[in-house]
Amino acid sequence: PETARDSEQLPSTEKTARHSPTANHGRADARVAGGDEPPPPPPPADVQPSQRPTPHVQEVGYSRQESVETLPCVPSPVAAARPEPAPLPVAAPVPAPVPVPAKVAGGGRNNMAEALSNLSAERNLSAAVSAPELLGLSMIQYLRVTPAQAQDLLAENGRRLVRALSDNSNERNAAHLCRWLGALAHYGGAIAELLLLRPDHTPFTLAVLGHGLHAALPDTCEAACIVLAGVCAALASSQLKRAAADWLLNTPALAGLASLIEHRPSAHGPAVSVFVSCCRESLLPLLAQNLKQTARGEQEYLASVHHILMAMLARQDVAEACREQGVLSHF
Repeated sequence: PETARDSEQLPSTEKTARHSPTANHGRADARVAGGDEPPPPPPPADVQPSQRPTPHVQEVGYSRQESVETLPCVPSPVAAARPEPAPLPVAAPVPAPVPVPAKVAGGGRNNMAEALSNLSAERNLSAAVSAPELLGLSMIQYLRVTPAQAQDLLAENGRRLVRALSDNSNERNAAHLCRWLGALAHYGGAIAELLLLRPDHTPFTLAVLGHGLHAALPDTCEAACIVLAGVCAALASSQLKRAAADWLLNTPALAGLASLIEHRPSAHGPAVSVFVSCCRESLLPLLAQNLKQTARGEQEYLASVHHILMAMLARQDVAEACREQGVLSHF
């Protein structure tokens, strides 16, 4: 047969390599460690190409698992050149949130309680750090009341203060209230500066001072008007001018000033100052619309417009502003 003849013609070394498991094991080790299997020896010259032996790989007498376990661990050049993965960034610890005090609207109960918590008979008015505190300290000094009584008078936007001002049965209390407001006339600039530091106190402070415009005594009304004129004049050139205008147009202060101008000629100057400080650029809407809403009839409205216009025309700068805005031609 051809197979036998091929075997006889091969060299003895090749026969041994083909049929020896140990030799095949060595060839496998060389193939795994070195990479490529060494080429087989060339066949003899007298052997035809069709008679060349075909290597039988499956005759190897060892398992693949055994060869892997016995081979030395050789690092792969690709794995060695691969860069190590960068470590994941560690997130910085999140700081605890800083507690922010809740913002309380102007005139709020908690806000005013905080502002009036430092009232004491030993504290001077110059030590006040807020406008409500200055009002409370001035009450302690000029009304001769305790800190607790001052807090009660200023509570709920001065609800009890309104009752005290409108009560004309006690002349002594009325005189003390008039003296208190008269003393505050020297602190108009200080009140305005404190309001600039705490704008949320503006509605409360102006509302408390505005209660004096409805007092039973005309002298008390005029004293309150003088204080308001000083405060509003200082706020006219600040960002609180609009807050002052809202107080004038949306509270009974406008009706109180109109009545004061009509019945108290000596109060014309400070009343006009309040009008101009709050609504200098809108005098026509003030007189044609807002004032009409406070009147109880047409005759009362026309009378109020007449008295206010006469008081405004007494000041040259205000009269010029009325002409520029068409107030005179409208009426």
